Amino acid sequence: MKGKFYYLTCFLLFLCIGKLKAQEEKLLYSTDFQDWEALTSTTASPKTVTKTTDFSKETLTFDFADVNVAPTAGDATRFVYPPNTPTAGGTQVSLGYAQSQKTGNPYIILSPLKSVTKVVFIHGATGGNRGYKLWKKNSTDADWVAVSSAVANPSAGQQVIVNINEENVALKFTNLALGQNGYLFDLKIYGNHTFVAPQTLTTSVNIANSGTIGRLPDSDKYEKDMVVKLTANANIGYEFVKW
Repeated sequence: MKGKFYYLTCFLLFLCIGKLKAQEEKLLYSTDFQDWEALTSTTASPKTVTKTTDFSKETLTFDFADVNVAPTAGDATRFVYPPNTPTAGGTQVSLGYAQSQKTGNPYIILSPLKSVTKVVFIHGATGGNRGYKLWKKNSTDADWVAVSSAVANPSAGQQVIVNINEENVALKFTNLALGQNGYLFDLKIYGNHTFVAPQTLTTSVNIANSGTIGRLPDSDKYEKDMVVKLTANANIGYEFVKW
């Protein structure tokens, strides 16, 4: 038995906040690919995966060619972000990833979103000068525009933050080093959102300092009928019992 037990409670508070029309930057979509199904794609047999964004509730499609998705893959254990080893302060990169293949012309194309303010991703490789290149294309761009050519440096895992701040924009990832593998471990897409019926979510822990409650997506308010995933994180000496 681990010392004290604690209970967590959560409360949904539905509030009317008038006619709030101001745009706010929100995390519209994020994945570490662990919640995906395994996927194998080729130039001859591309694959499409359909998701839904948070807040804006847009359909977001991912088109894959020569990129495979592995929700839990063993060779990801060699990757650590930040660099060095976990004992030296690094954090193990997600076991899930989208891996560009050594053949063909790998790409991941995302369908346009109404607003994209920034993209944050972690990519890696098994050697230097490799990883993923990010492109964008809005309704007025004649062709794809490169917005990040940053290699994974260190190759074990590198976070890239790209500010875009455009409307009706599609995204594309390509392989920085054809003939070599690249790994996309984590992807976050932010965009502006105007709340229609904002509501707040309040959570509490019944014993102070016993743990925390994580929420996904993490926000100070939500739209009506949004699904929020709550996770109980117990501190040392405590154990989560029930909501």
